[in-house]
Amino acid sequence: MDATSVLIKTPKGIVQPKSGDGNLNYDAVRVLRLVDGKSSIAQLRPQFTDLTDSRFQKAIQTLEEKKLVQLVSAQEANSAENTELRKLDTKVQDIAHEVVQTLDFTKLERGMLAAAIAAPPPAAGAKPPPPAAPDAGAVVESTQHLRLLECIRETVFQTDLAGTVIYLNERWTKISGYSCEETVRKPLAQFFVAEDQVAVTDHLGKVARGEAVPVILEARLARKGGEPLKIAMRAAPLSAASGPTVGVCGTLRGMA
Repeated sequence: MDATSVLIKTPKGIVQPKSGDGNLNYDAVRVLRLVDGKSSIAQLRPQFTDLTDSRFQKAIQTLEEKKLVQLVSAQEANSAENTELRKLDTKVQDIAHEVVQTLDFTKLERGMLAAAIAAPPPAAGAKPPPPAAPDAGAVVESTQHLRLLECIRETVFQTDLAGTVIYLNERWTKISGYSCEETVRKPLAQFFVAEDQVAVTDHLGKVARGEAVPVILEARLARKGGEPLKIAMRAAPLSAASGPTVGVCGTLRGMA
């Protein structure tokens, strides 16, 4: 492995990075997060002082095998194609960060919201529906947005006005133990400990009605086959393109 080679993310590596999903070990996830398309292996190595050389090299090999990164020369890294990939990677990370920090889902919900109102979107990991005129363009855009939501390391949720789950990204399974298929079409509050269910239901209802609520609600998630997990919920009303509120969107983050 040439230490002067530059690590760049492939398109797959840009839109599909996940941690804790069983596909990547923790070392590989850490390396992938710091791949910027400009740094050589020698430049990345000092950022992982806790890893032995063999573990660091194994992480890179894992990313290569899964076609999430590729090794190129410094000259190739500066090609027009790879420069565009770096710009795309930066854009994806910026949007994901903005969504989590501001709960402004409008960047991601265009093209997906109309379908969500009519019927729940496919569960995380499900294959997108086949293209069908005249809505093929909307389906493509919706699928891209769903894939971007899967890149976010917080649990992202969407409910209807009654608090029933419409969408969850795959991070939900990591923190709760429940699959998305087990959760969709059920009240989100149902997955919290009994003592906190009323508080969660009340909070989501107030958010949906536009009433004043705390920025963060702390509650205990009733994990499947495990001890309850204290989480921080951030939520905001979700509006349709025409204006009316159709539900609630938000994020769940585990608290140490």
